[in-house]
Amino acid sequence: MKQETLEDVHTGDMVAFIEEIKEVTPEHAVFKSMYADGDLHEESIEGHVLEIEVSSQSSVISSGNIPKEVGNLSQLAFLSLIDNQLTGSIPTSLFNISSLLVLSLRNNILSGPLLLNEGNIVSNLNLLSISYNQISGCIPSNICQLTELKVLSISFNNIAGDIPRNIGCLSKLEKFYMGDNPIKGTIPTSLGNISTLHDLYCQNNRIVGGIPPELGKLSNLRQLTFDNNSNLIGQIPEAIFNISSLEVIGFTLNNLSGRIPTTTGLHLPNLKVLELGVNQLEGEIPLFIANASKLQKLELNNNFLTGTIPNNLGNLRELQALLLHTNQLTNEPRERELLFFNSLADCKMLRYLQVGKNPLNGILPNSIGNLSSTIENIYIGYAHINGLIPTNVGNMSGLTVIDIQGNNLTGSIPSEIGTIPKSLEKLSYLKSINVSFNDLEGEIPSGGVFANSTLQSFLGNKGLCGMHILEIPACAITNPGKQSKLREVLLKFVTPVVIASFLIFLLVSIWIMKRQKKGKSKEVEKVLEIGTHQLVSYHEIQRATNNFDESNLIGEGSSGSVYKGTLFGGTAVAIKVLHLDNEQVCKRFDTKCKVTRNVRHRNLVPVITTCSSDYIRAFVLQFMPNGKYGSEGIVSTSGDVYSYGIMLMEVLTKRRPTDEEIGNENLDLRKWIIQSFSGSMMDVVDVNLFSEEEEITSKSEMCIASMIELGLDCTKETPESRVTMKEVVKRLNKINNTFLET
Repeated sequence: MKQETLEDVHTGDMVAFIEEIKEVTPEHAVFKSMYADGDLHEESIEGHVLEIEVSSQSSVISSGNIPKEVGNLSQLAFLSLIDNQLTGSIPTSLFNISSLLVLSLRNNILSGPLLLNEGNIVSNLNLLSISYNQISGCIPSNICQLTELKVLSISFNNIAGDIPRNIGCLSKLEKFYMGDNPIKGTIPTSLGNISTLHDLYCQNNRIVGGIPPELGKLSNLRQLTFDNNSNLIGQIPEAIFNISSLEVIGFTLNNLSGRIPTTTGLHLPNLKVLELGVNQLEGEIPLFIANASKLQKLELNNNFLTGTIPNNLGNLRELQALLLHTNQLTNEPRERELLFFNSLADCKMLRYLQVGKNPLNGILPNSIGNLSSTIENIYIGYAHINGLIPTNVGNMSGLTVIDIQGNNLTGSIPSEIGTIPKSLEKLSYLKSINVSFNDLEGEIPSGGVFANSTLQSFLGNKGLCGMHILEIPACAITNPGKQSKLREVLLKFVTPVVIASFLIFLLVSIWIMKRQKKGKSKEVEKVLEIGTHQLVSYHEIQRATNNFDESNLIGEGSSGSVYKGTLFGGTAVAIKVLHLDNEQVCKRFDTKCKVTRNVRHRNLVPVITTCSSDYIRAFVLQFMPNGKYGSEGIVSTSGDVYSYGIMLMEVLTKRRPTDEEIGNENLDLRKWIIQSFSGSMMDVVDVNLFSEEEEITSKSEMCIASMIELGLDCTKETPESRVTMKEVVKRLNKINNTFLET
């Protein structure tokens, strides 16, 4: 949560207090600095001043240092110098004024440390605000001398060091803001002794260690924010979820683990914001969350949560943002539809719904169209969604973004609607849409958000067509237009490609059969002089990858994960660890071992050795620092289709996977093509493919775009999702026929 300037409320209380004092002692003048040049003049300061307020609100901007002589004002009760350009350090003499109740220096350019006098001081200071400055040093160790302090705001400075262990001595403290400083160390347990504490804001610091359970004693706490400290570890104490006064709980972007407390007796009737995203939390989403009837934001994304999305979230009638993406959440057992959508229809204030990157494995129910008209952003990408797009998605009239890419949607876009259904054309607030990599068919609508859409929004849907997007085949060609010299260029290119495809398919088939009969053969090319390796042990792989540390993770796929590691002797290797829960992968392991240890080719990554035990199945490969083209040495027709797709994209783009532009961005050729599309096929195609005098027609662009899409279909991540070589030839012939039509 962004820090609110709640100290202003307390400042208002102090002003009211000063007004009461003035009524009792009218002979005391109230001093307001209104000098034209904006400077604080030392000669203007007199001992009877009760209040000083200089800020941009009074149309006067002060600069320079704060005069130390202000400390001589023995009756000063209120000093506010906010929103100025004051520099230098904070005079220690200010803390000698026993009558001073409010000291607000927020939003200046003050620097140096915050220092209190070493000797004993008698301070009645209620509010100290130095936020938005350049104060350095540490929180003073003698902060306990400010015994009457109720508001301490030191956020947005350069204050470092630890939080004083005895911070609990500020027994009357109500608001403590220290966020956005390089403050480190652990959370002091003594904070739990400040029973008056309402707001504890410690966001964007460098605090480490665990969350002390003593914080659960803060029975009046409203805001508890420790977002983005990175190194907070351990579990969230259950006692925190029993503080019924809490309105904000923020622990996003940390390293917390364990489960979210699930005790049914937990009671958070005033909770408005629960932010626990980007941690390492596991287990299920607690059902008690649905009892927090005032909840507006629920953020649990980027964790390891399992189980189902609760079906009672509709009880959260004030919910505006539900962020559950990037977890391991699944659908209800034995249910086909994602029933949690039924309940969310009761959340009439919902604006953001993100549940993508979860293995939900279900179909979208018709009730998705019953979501509130306030819904603006929906993300259900990469969630194993099956079936059709419900026709009533168009009912969500306030939708601006819908992302359902990377699923298994099938069928055609319904003609009676097409929002991708066609009714999405009517959603005037919808600014973008992406349905890439599904199996959609039919015509893409041409109005509304679709009018300016590009190929990137529809990749991987080979059955789609539409006239208004040049890179996508037209549904019907009625006026082909006249041919240009490009016809000869494409004929010279397409015909050899078709012939080459047949030859490659034939040669690869013969080669595979010979390899099966011949068995092991000599290495064609010795890439790595590493000696003879026996099978490595599980413990050796565990040691080489630093216990499979995430920092060594190179990539992930459907069959396993790839780590960078270092074997004994210092050899850098890449280790592909297979998913043992994938039965088919494990069955093929022995066969792959025989083939991959003997295949050597300049375009294939050499396999050095393997590891097989009850705990692991792994390949140890030569580490390629410039990136993982080839097929780990696994011989299959799907691998040959992949190689052909790479070759096709290389020819069309005149790019190589090792080109500096691609390698520097940590991309492969396929990702570079997808990322580089910004609306025109010419963004990625080799400019020399067309001569300067040739006219580039919409038909020629359409044909080349179709070949690029063919290359993308040949190089999909999983072998089973790639097209066959037979389909490649069929589609090339279709492209050729389309171009030759007159």
